[in-house]
Amino acid sequence: MSAGWIDASAVLSTTHAAEFEATYEAVVDPCDITIDPHPFLRVRLSNTADEVLLMLALTRCGQEYWVGPRKYEFPIEWETEVREIVAYHCLRASVVPSVCYRLEVRNASLLDDLRGALFERAPTFGPTYPRIAAA
Repeated sequence: MSAGWIDASAVLSTTHAAEFEATYEAVVDPCDITIDPHPFLRVRLSNTADEVLLMLALTRCGQEYWVGPRKYEFPIEWETEVREIVAYHCLRASVVPSVCYRLEVRNASLLDDLRGALFERAPTFGPTYPRIAAA
């Protein structure tokens, strides 16, 4: 991070990524922000027993992608395999292709401007989605 700049992040579904990008491009001058998108696959299981089944069925080691009880963040490239496992074993799970935008902005007021512009794009975005957190 450069002196005076603020690190932040925003996580959202890839379904809304284009609208998020259009919003920040319209609100913030490109000289005042850097954005680095990191796609991933967010998986949330409804049942603890399903965790064991998912880990055994994966062809790769999935344990390193565990982020909390019944929650995983896999590489986006695993989407097909994970969806096939979920369907084949009838796991109750939400599988959401997502993206984490790592932001570096010149000052806090730009983050507020971005939040305000996103809020105006309701119902897609609102006060809690996407959550933009300063580091």
